[in-house]
Amino acid sequence: MRTPAKAVMTLVALGLAVTGCETGTGGTGSTASPSPTPSSSGSAAGQAAECVTGNWRTTGATGSAGSGEATAEVTGGSGVAVDIQRDGAVRADFSGMQPVTFDLNAGGPSIRGQFRYDGTANGTVRTMEGTWEPIPPVEWGEVRVTVDLTSPVKARPFDNVRLGDYVGDGVGQTGNVVDVQPFLGKGAYECRGDTLVLSPAGNDSGLTWTLARA
Repeated sequence: MRTPAKAVMTLVALGLAVTGCETGTGGTGSTASPSPTPSSSGSAAGQAAECVTGNWRTTGATGSAGSGEATAEVTGGSGVAVDIQRDGAVRADFSGMQPVTFDLNAGGPSIRGQFRYDGTANGTVRTMEGTWEPIPPVEWGEVRVTVDLTSPVKARPFDNVRLGDYVGDGVGQTGNVVDVQPFLGKGAYECRGDTLVLSPAGNDSGLTWTLARA
């Protein structure tokens, strides 16, 4: 994930504020003000390449980032069920998802944490020459995100927060450490037999997801 290391530092600062340097992950930290679920008013028909259609399950999500002497690694995220129809309809079910972990090394103690989604998202994509193009609107529904810090402090700055509310305020507090458009953001795809790889476009933030046919 193209996540500036300072984004993870912001998470740590937020965690310290939430916990007062005390251990524990029970705090909600959900100060995000309500905002509309990310979507757009238009709509259009999509069409997916034959090699991407079918039932998939993520085997993992990866990414890395660097800023000065700091480097961050992102791994995890298996277990998401993704259904892609020939007409481009996409449904992502996060109920079985394993956490995505991040690990920042800035020349001192490592800063670690994790996040995960829950709920389902629905949208439509169009694929052309390796591009993965979402077509609005995207129905994020009740997709929720939970962010935990595990080291050097333990805190839960975002506890089961609706993705729409997180986008409204959480991104400003945590940078791009959480992919706010999982599977339904603009990017690229690559078919490798029974493996599908979805990656963010250009320098956009996001995760690279690897999926296997279910």
